[in-house]
Amino acid sequence: MNMLKTKGSISKKKILAAVLLLLTIAYIPSSLLWVFKFRSPEFFFYLRPLIHIFLAVCWGISVRIRIVQVQVQKFMIFVSGLIVFWILIKEIKHKFVEDPDITRDLWYAFYIPMVLIVTFFLIIALSLGKPENYRLPKWTNVLIFISVALIILVLTNDLHEKVFSFPGEPGSGAYYEYEIGYWMILAWAGLLVFSAISIIVLKCRLPYSKGVIWLPFIPISFAVIYVVLYINDWHAVDLIAKDMTTVFCVLTIAVLESCIQSGLIQNNTNYRELMTASSIGAQITDEKFNVKYSADNAIEVDSSTLEAATETPVLLEEGIRISAFPIENGYVFWQEDVSALSTTLTELYNAGEELKDYGVILQEETYQKARQKKLEERKRLFETMQQKTASQVKTLINLAEKLEVAEDENVAKEISAKMAIIGAYLKRRSNLVFLTELQDVDPIMELELSLRESTTSLKFYGVNCAYSVDEKAEINLADVALFYDFFEEIVELSLENLLGITAYLNSTASGSSFSLVVNTSSDLNPLKSRFPDAFVSREDEVWYCSLNGKEEAEND
Repeated sequence: MNMLKTKGSISKKKILAAVLLLLTIAYIPSSLLWVFKFRSPEFFFYLRPLIHIFLAVCWGISVRIRIVQVQVQKFMIFVSGLIVFWILIKEIKHKFVEDPDITRDLWYAFYIPMVLIVTFFLIIALSLGKPENYRLPKWTNVLIFISVALIILVLTNDLHEKVFSFPGEPGSGAYYEYEIGYWMILAWAGLLVFSAISIIVLKCRLPYSKGVIWLPFIPISFAVIYVVLYINDWHAVDLIAKDMTTVFCVLTIAVLESCIQSGLIQNNTNYRELMTASSIGAQITDEKFNVKYSADNAIEVDSSTLEAATETPVLLEEGIRISAFPIENGYVFWQEDVSALSTTLTELYNAGEELKDYGVILQEETYQKARQKKLEERKRLFETMQQKTASQVKTLINLAEKLEVAEDENVAKEISAKMAIIGAYLKRRSNLVFLTELQDVDPIMELELSLRESTTSLKFYGVNCAYSVDEKAEINLADVALFYDFFEEIVELSLENLLGITAYLNSTASGSSFSLVVNTSSDLNPLKSRFPDAFVSREDEVWYCSLNGKEEAEND
């Protein structure tokens, strides 16, 4: 474990050493000029801004990786971009542009990053400690509005000279004076910086590390000292750090980074300390199973075992189970003590073996009971089917006997047609008996199928048939069986003189109604004996019959 911690410390030291080395390279020419009066080649003075831009970009990329809170991350990246923009336009102004008008415009442009950086600095402070999806309150738009207004005031200074005035030749930049607009910008920037630092301090989440809270004030103190020395025109400042733009860009990054390092800005670093203090025996490795982070209570495991754990959890002899999950560029492993669980599982296995034979007996007994119940249910269904269709079966047998002795072809055809009508009913009625045991059956469809098959047989007999089914009608399978029996009874009573029959299934306020219009000279009044609730009336040779569903009849 100590070896891993040392590796982590060396990594941070390397980063810090690289930054210090780049800054040293950037300021060697100025230091040589100050101490030894040696002027370095011009190349070094062009190298310095490139180093500053490189460091600002690297810092912005690191913010994108480290900062968890989306709002803080976004505005810190904005700050990084503004710093790069500030350094670029400063270098262009001083090294590549000679036209006084363009130079002055670039000078005005300095105030874009100058004002927006401190504005975003306050917004970052307001976003601290908030959840990842936090959105700033609407009143903070006022801050951005004021900052943008002040920037516009500077950019349009040539029109009103309320920020800088030029007592000499109009538009000249040789000599200028500060006007009210400049002091407004200075006061606004100072207010934003002071408010941001105050909020950051108040939102400190390290009550047991009070000394760390002052870390952001170290770069702030350097900034104050620098301003004092700059105003007093100290010679060393003039030679080494005369460029106030670059100095304040570096100090801005230093302040924000100190907030990150002190814990004021939440980040997802310090994994090593978290892993070490974790109560879970966890380890993080690279893709070659080299351990990079490890908890203190994690036992050492060889790489081959870790590799095997990526496929399936591995159980060690000590009762430790190692599981794995892939992460970016590596794996995370966690160790669980399952020795007690293994003991319990062994006991359960032994008990299971003892109960296994008994379970087989119970399973066989259950199977026999289910088989017996199934046979009884089949028997019941067949008995029900025989009961419901007994008269039709008897009629069908009689017709079959008549068909055998029939000599006239027309008589034979008539008997065959009657048998087809009764056979269709037997088929569909038997099907309805079996469907009562099933789920998810559509009663409307079953009634329609039954009517379709019976009317097809009746048409073969020479009867004009039609039917209409209201799909909105509320019926169940019991209603379907009742209506179909009602239909069949009418057909059998009137078959000898039946000319036409039309069936209707209608939806009513309380259920459903099944009506038939029958064109026959036969007497249908006997229908009342089997269906007492049926309505039967006659007009000339047309009979009107109807029957309500069971649910509607009960309501009536």
